[in-house]
Amino acid sequence: MSVEKKINIAFLAYSIDGIGGVYSYARGLILEICRHPDLFNIYLIISNTVKLENINLASDVTVIRSAWINKHFLIRFLWENTFLPWLLKKKKIDILHGMDYSIPLIPTVFKKITTFHDAILVTQFDGRPLIKNAIFRFLFKNYLKASNI
Repeated sequence: MSVEKKINIAFLAYSIDGIGGVYSYARGLILEICRHPDLFNIYLIISNTVKLENINLASDVTVIRSAWINKHFLIRFLWENTFLPWLLKKKKIDILHGMDYSIPLIPTVFKKITTFHDAILVTQFDGRPLIKNAIFRFLFKNYLKASNI
């Protein structure tokens, strides 16, 4: 009887201890995948400031903390495109699921899934400066191109 390789899946869930759409979506998705421990090795990449006491994740979820996640957007962007791919290669990740504009834009060997929980940021003008709207549109377009799914 052969043992098939488990799929190593990592979640970039920076705000999983917060409230709102990203929190409920990320938590629900991770808990659903936790129901299949025979299929997946699950990694959760979060900020080192997140408190996990009230989340009740399965014990087999490996938590990876990073101090760079809650930094300024440009620092986080640099981290996502330099250190993060190296970390995921080291952990032999097969699938990365990024939420809220968070996946490496550079080509990688692992599959990348990105979820835009609130596309209104890049589709509606709400009084933001034009430069900020241009940045959001650029990111939206390029994150969609960089993702596999």
